[in-house]
Amino acid sequence: MIIVILSWLIVLLYIFVILRFYWAWTKIQDNNPKSSSLKKISIVIATRNEEENLAPLFQSILDLDYPRNHFEVILINDHSDDSSLNLMERFKKSNTEIDITLNTLSSHETGKKMALRKAFSLAKYDIIQCTDGDCEFSRLWLQECTKAFENPAIKLISGGIRINHSPSIFQKMQALELLSLIASGGAAIGLQRPIMCNGANMAFRKEILLQEKEDLMNHKYESGDDIFLLQEVKRRFGPSAITFIKDQNYWITTTAEENVSGWLNQRMRWVSKSAGYKDSFLIFTSTLVFLANLSLVILAIGSIFKIQLPSTFVYLFILKGFVDFIFLKKATSDSSQKHLLWVFIPLNLFYPFFISYSAIFGQFKGFTWKGRIYKK
Repeated sequence: MIIVILSWLIVLLYIFVILRFYWAWTKIQDNNPKSSSLKKISIVIATRNEEENLAPLFQSILDLDYPRNHFEVILINDHSDDSSLNLMERFKKSNTEIDITLNTLSSHETGKKMALRKAFSLAKYDIIQCTDGDCEFSRLWLQECTKAFENPAIKLISGGIRINHSPSIFQKMQALELLSLIASGGAAIGLQRPIMCNGANMAFRKEILLQEKEDLMNHKYESGDDIFLLQEVKRRFGPSAITFIKDQNYWITTTAEENVSGWLNQRMRWVSKSAGYKDSFLIFTSTLVFLANLSLVILAIGSIFKIQLPSTFVYLFILKGFVDFIFLKKATSDSSQKHLLWVFIPLNLFYPFFISYSAIFGQFKGFTWKGRIYKK
């Protein structure tokens, strides 16, 4: 039966890719340059409606173990309609020892990409470190960033992201799924085939913005500033210009979505930019992940009506799950998140349906983001 043969081929190819990712992830080394000098860094944060998250973000900035005269903070307010702007103004006013720039987008400027573009233009230093308004980081965050740039060939670095600890099974499932994306992205960088990173923890040399007058973040799409920028760096400087920092001091912490609807909306927002992908390995990998999960969904549904399909579904489900578990076991260990493994089974049962739905409907269905509605 054609569906059985195709499913086997797709899942076996998926397993091969994940095993390569596993191997590459184990080979990523911590940042240990022979010598390291403190570099001046511009921290860029685009915010909209983050009043509940700004306090821990600001505390993380104050706790940084880095000379105050070696970094600046650029806060861009994207038309927040809560108390975010007031909180940022108070933070700037009460911490004059830190070089803080606060700017609000004009009436004809909207969206994160526009906020980042303005922030980049205001940055004074050669290294730009990006994060989001709902993030926290360690006191050694900037030290790890500056270590990576000791190598002059490195143009962009990607770092890890974890979700705040929560007793909720649902949020732990989000955390494990996010870790799978972070580890896959890091592993692909380790393979010299970078495909993705996350703008909540990404740094780059300002020179990449000056090389060409191009739309580096692809403003045609509301999402994807990070991936489009990474792909441009890969195209112009080669994959060796990109590195992933595995050291735990460079990982940041963010918040989880409150419910399944919010989580699904987030993934559909991420999927919405896929039509703009040009990198062949990125297209291949994202398509393969989608087809492997869609195959399981089709087999599961088909098993209700076809006697020969249940065994195929069980075999492939267990085989794929086993390889995913091996990869995530290593990733959770390396990121000090072993506690997430106990939600692997419920996530593994839920995920094929989740990713298939978001991948399909994300191509033509709109999404909401920070109180705004985006239509296809």
